[in-house]
Amino acid sequence: MFVLFFYLFFSSFSHSLVIADKIAEKFDLPRNYVKENLSKAEIVDKVTDLISKPAETKEWGDYKKIFVNEQRISLGKDFYRKYREELERAENEFYVSSEIIAAVLGVETFFGRYSPEFNALDSLYTLAMNYERRSEYFTYELGNLLLYSYKNNINPKEIRSSYAGAIGYPQFMPSNILKYAVDFDEDGLVDLVNSMSDAIGSVANFLKQHGWHYSDPTAVTVAFGRERLTGEWMSISKLKEKGVSFPFGLSEHKIKLIRLKDGENDIYWAVFHNFEVLKRYNPSNKYALSVLLLAVALK
Repeated sequence: MFVLFFYLFFSSFSHSLVIADKIAEKFDLPRNYVKENLSKAEIVDKVTDLISKPAETKEWGDYKKIFVNEQRISLGKDFYRKYREELERAENEFYVSSEIIAAVLGVETFFGRYSPEFNALDSLYTLAMNYERRSEYFTYELGNLLLYSYKNNINPKEIRSSYAGAIGYPQFMPSNILKYAVDFDEDGLVDLVNSMSDAIGSVANFLKQHGWHYSDPTAVTVAFGRERLTGEWMSISKLKEKGVSFPFGLSEHKIKLIRLKDGENDIYWAVFHNFEVLKRYNPSNKYALSVLLLAVALK
């Protein structure tokens, strides 16, 4: 038993050193700084349990009830009234709908009411070490967390996050903080944890940088969709030729059909470029559609 424990401990320790070397080299960080912080990181079993059971595994009807319901819509309208000036300024500067910005924050952190349970260092370290399927990705995000902490003189152990290491009101991964976060309140700091203004501007900037097309459609339900037509980008006219019926006239966009299961029913949606931009935030069709439906409810 002792030999097994020693083997597992040594194996984990060696892996940690490999990760420390990889991060220090890739992010040009002092090796001692990386090693010191990783020595403080802890493996949290709950993190790996949660990432294996994400909400996106639920059926569409159950998923939608979590994010598009009377309470969230009511709180969203209050949120929009409170931050109307910042939301509309972000729309004017980044050309992203203010309701979409608000809805992203509503889905991500319940308009700022979500309190993160974990710390980012432990979450990302756990996933880098123990979640083999995406270990490389979480090692990369762990490196970005340490880079962000080093540049801003922050103790990474004190940064709160989701179980997957997402941070602040907009739930940005560390790499996205470094790439897309903005000082929207112009106080000299980029603070996604305490400044809702910075969160609003950062969500807008993220969507803009990923190609959001202002005033373009995002998704629409269609009738007579079929499974064999899903997943391929086609023109609206071509889909009409194949029998798909649209609820109103649309200009000749490229679209893709998706199918969502709601109990016994199949629901088909035609999704546009902007839908794919929302999926850059979270690659789930259910996530992007929840953001869109919540945004529509806030108008």
